[in-house]
Amino acid sequence: MVGVIEPQGRRIVAYGSLDKGDTRPLNGDTIFELARSRRCSRRFELADMVQRGEVALTDRWRSIFRRNQAAGARRARYHVADLSTHTSGLPRLPANMQPKDSANPYADYTVASSISFFRAIN
Repeated sequence: MVGVIEPQGRRIVAYGSLDKGDTRPLNGDTIFELARSRRCSRRFELADMVQRGEVALTDRWRSIFRRNQAAGARRARYHVADLSTHTSGLPRLPANMQPKDSANPYADYTVASSISFFRAIN
């Protein structure tokens, strides 16, 4: 779902469904989980970076995050497109995630925890 502002006015463009098998129509009043909205905006940022030539979808993730070599060789096989489209094969949640608040599991998940996770899967 995206809001479009044009010289002719404003409009909402919606595609897809809230969940598999859910036939309710999406509209400007549809409520989404914030995390999903963040993912969408990050994809827009990625598309902008691709358009500016700063990154290619075929780039390896490792080449972009060189300064964090801790994740090791296995990370090198993932492309930017794999991570953006959730087709990398990585688990939905890291195995070392033990959230204090299940309603906000990433609130206390740190960069160090993420690096530790990638080290463990190598």
